[in-house]
Amino acid sequence: MKPEEDKISAGKSRLPLQDSASVRRASAKAVVETAVMSAMLVAGKLALSFIPNVEVVTTLVIVFGVTFGFKAVAATLIFCTADMFLYAFSIDVAIAYFVYWDALAAAAAIMSRAGIKARYAYLILALVGTLSFGVLTSLTYSLIYSVPFAPVYVFGLPFYAAQLLSSLVFMSVGFAPLCRVLRRIR
Repeated sequence: MKPEEDKISAGKSRLPLQDSASVRRASAKAVVETAVMSAMLVAGKLALSFIPNVEVVTTLVIVFGVTFGFKAVAATLIFCTADMFLYAFSIDVAIAYFVYWDALAAAAAIMSRAGIKARYAYLILALVGTLSFGVLTSLTYSLIYSVPFAPVYVFGLPFYAAQLLSSLVFMSVGFAPLCRVLRRIR
């Protein structure tokens, strides 16, 4: 019996050196991809932060979910954490962000994994997601601060409209080219 067979038969299989090096390389690549996605989310939000509720983060999260799969969820977790340090911390915003951005990234990853390639499907995801964000943030605020939901939501409608329009524009213009570029460099 060869030494490798002996280890396997004893239940102590070991990866060959070459395989463990490729595993380390793949792990390092995943960390770098996640870090770059997180940095792009933070930079994208900061770049447009002077315009109320105009944001590119929805488009980036969906693009990352499509091209990088569930690694995008890790990137959104880092983004949400960084956001809490960059802007004034608010428990209602923290809860809404950690729920919404992770769910949006996971939805895009699931759709991509299911083989959905139609751009309009991801545009619908962005629109439904953006509408859901308005409801989620209003509901979270209402529950935490014991304020009726309807006035909070109605007060936010102009902001949600701006956010919806910006999502529509950025998704229409940026989704396909960003997916192409990221698939090529990935």
